Amino acid sequence: MISFFVNLFVASEGDYRRTGKGVKVVQDNDYPWNGNLKFTLTPKEPLEIFIPGKNTRMGPREVALPSDLYSFETTTSKTVSIKINGVAAEYNMDKGYAVLDRTWKAGDVVEVNLPMDVRRVIATGKL
Repeated sequence: MISFFVNLFVASEGDYRRTGKGVKVVQDNDYPWNGNLKFTLTPKEPLEIFIPGKNTRMGPREVALPSDLYSFETTTSKTVSIKINGVAAEYNMDKGYAVLDRTWKAGDVVEVNLPMDVRRVIATGKL
């Protein structure tokens, strides 16, 4: 298994190859103006998509950053949603990445919706 990481959300196209296997990814989005991300794949590998810290839940609590130094002033029930070919996808979070491990087919479309609400981050005073 080879992982392909998406860290930068910008409309683009790219090929990744390693040990004879690879994936072509076409990214179509208007981030950061909205959180709707679309990836069209021609792959043979798993896909891991970075989920920005403000959209992740680490354990049972929301975190602004993966530390105790900052927190959100208010809570939200909105979560990241991921669909593959229009169907809600199951994924696991690993070190800030949503891991989508499946057998991919050429033309698979991954849609990620990141809640883009403006939220105030405050210092907790813990060092």
